[in-house]
Amino acid sequence: MEQESDLHFGTEMIGDPNDLPELVKSEADAVADANQMLSNLGIHDFSTKNVDIIFGEINGKVQKAYRISFTRTISGVSFNYNYTDLDSGMAVDDGKGGKAPVWGTEKVTFIVADEGVVQFEMLNPLAVNEIVTEYTDMKDFESIMDIFKRMILIVHANVPEGQVRTIEIERIELGLMRILEPNTMDTGVIIPVWDFYGQSGETYLTINAIDGSTINRKMGY
Repeated sequence: MEQESDLHFGTEMIGDPNDLPELVKSEADAVADANQMLSNLGIHDFSTKNVDIIFGEINGKVQKAYRISFTRTISGVSFNYNYTDLDSGMAVDDGKGGKAPVWGTEKVTFIVADEGVVQFEMLNPLAVNEIVTEYTDMKDFESIMDIFKRMILIVHANVPEGQVRTIEIERIELGLMRILEPNTMDTGVIIPVWDFYGQSGETYLTINAIDGSTINRKMGY
């Protein structure tokens, strides 16, 4: 399992992680601790999306801990998770010389050490008010792959002259994503999408599973 320092959660890299004691608590027990806290808080319909190990100074002790990410599920289908998703309040280039605000993706994250849960964070919580369509037709996977082969060259065509860029797709995942309603920053529609991930967890291309259009994750549509 990959190990990394993570300043965002208050840890600070100190020395070689291989010199630190291994975690006594198992990954399964750490996930159970996080799920129990979610239940105690009355937070439901979330599933574990990713578990990795961080290390550093946690509660005054240099140690390793699990970082556990959860995403919302609707009718048993989870949201796709993307490490590069931005948080609300930030802004991105709108492609027209200006800046556009960002409606950040909902994220639930725990830090669990041997002593139990030491950090909990919930960002950009959603309120799911209505299911517009219970079942919807989606494009077949072969059609999605045809769109990917064509659009990946267009979306990532900005390569300096004389240079070559290689894109390696680590995995392809079908899940849910919230897209913005026109001219609003507080209402959206949740749709199924195909995400094409690189090794770092970055999404190189997101395709609407219903109509095959490409989606800019940073812009939210």
